[in-house]
Amino acid sequence: MPDLQTKTELNDLMQKLLAEKKIAREFQERKHADWNDIYELSRGKVKTNRLTQRQAVNIPLMKETEKTILSRIDEPPTVDWKELSGDESKEIIFQEIWNDFYKEKNLEAIDIQDKKTMIRYGRPTKKIVPNGKFFPDVYALDIFDVVYDPLMDPLDIESARFVIHQNIFKSIREVLADDRYSEEGKKDLRIWLDSKNGIVQSQANEEEWNKKMERLKAMGVNSESFGKFSGGEVIVNLTEHYTEVWNTKEKKFERRVITYADDSIELLNESLKSKISGIH
Repeated sequence: MPDLQTKTELNDLMQKLLAEKKIAREFQERKHADWNDIYELSRGKVKTNRLTQRQAVNIPLMKETEKTILSRIDEPPTVDWKELSGDESKEIIFQEIWNDFYKEKNLEAIDIQDKKTMIRYGRPTKKIVPNGKFFPDVYALDIFDVVYDPLMDPLDIESARFVIHQNIFKSIREVLADDRYSEEGKKDLRIWLDSKNGIVQSQANEEEWNKKMERLKAMGVNSESFGKFSGGEVIVNLTEHYTEVWNTKEKKFERRVITYADDSIELLNESLKSKISGIH
């Protein structure tokens, strides 16, 4: 059991996860400078060099170029259901279920966000999460929030040994009320958040949350749909880590998803066979 006050020790699995996360983040960080330049240009910001020019000149080529490209590919995804047996009532029912899902989840805005990410950075990521309903939830993720195995085939995500969705911000109330997470993990999380390191980490989480909301606003997404954290609310930074773990019973590697908070507390560890979700 690790020391929850000092976090000086971690179990073997958590050490493996953090090592993978470190490698993937370092690989991604090579692109951050360029991504930040693209982000600032797309928002019309200019850094003036006072040694070479007295007055900033802003020509919004980036934004106009984005609009031009987007106008050619902005057709939203549509699905037309056909009942091959000739039962038109089934076709109508399925079509209406899809139409309601399309409006409820605002798939048009998700599609535009995904396409803007592709235009700016070259590799968008969507996440599909089952919810027990007819259609799963779909999210277009922030480019900074997903890191991949550096050795994966860029054309085949299935070749990745691990894929990591980081910066999943939730309030402590949401985490403690979630039945998916283990009671032992929730207990450890309470102890961790009351420690000095936990308090400092919570403040850092709030700063990262604000940065993320600013980037989403620049993508044209209404950040109010993500909710707001009230003053004094404790924010937890979760990571969903998809990785391969050796199964001693079956004598082979097994794909699992491990959710942990603040790179310290394991909350969930289960096989992907029981959790049909994915990143695409």
